[in-house]
Amino acid sequence: YKLAQDIRRVQEMAMAAKEFQGCLPQILVPPRYGIEFKTANRTSYILFADCNDNGAREPSDSIVETINFETGISINTLESSAGESFSSKNELSVDFKSPDPLTTIRDPSTGPSLGRIILINTQSQTKTISVNKAGLIEVE
Repeated sequence: YKLAQDIRRVQEMAMAAKEFQGCLPQILVPPRYGIEFKTANRTSYILFADCNDNGAREPSDSIVETINFETGISINTLESSAGESFSSKNELSVDFKSPDPLTTIRDPSTGPSLGRIILINTQSQTKTISVNKAGLIEVE
């Protein structure tokens, strides 16, 4: 549930046009805020300011915060879908842009319409956090 709250927090940062000092000096409000997940780093995720407004985290963007999962919780699978079937991914990011509001879900190859982050604990229990292009966040 903390992860779902952090996704909502990123969404609210974008909708509120929250100022952030990490982008170029002339940019006080980044065009987008996002959250990035990678299976290479299963125990944390990154909140970022998308300073160049391209909908993906790049070296020119700024990290707002790196958040570690609670002990015993990690990313099991990242999935995305542009239709009915899901495919596993090594990375997935979700970003939000105001004032539209615009939600962009990205994996390295496409612009899917739905992203899922499946978490697992040490007892092999899973929880799935889904985000769709409308910005709806669900915990299953």
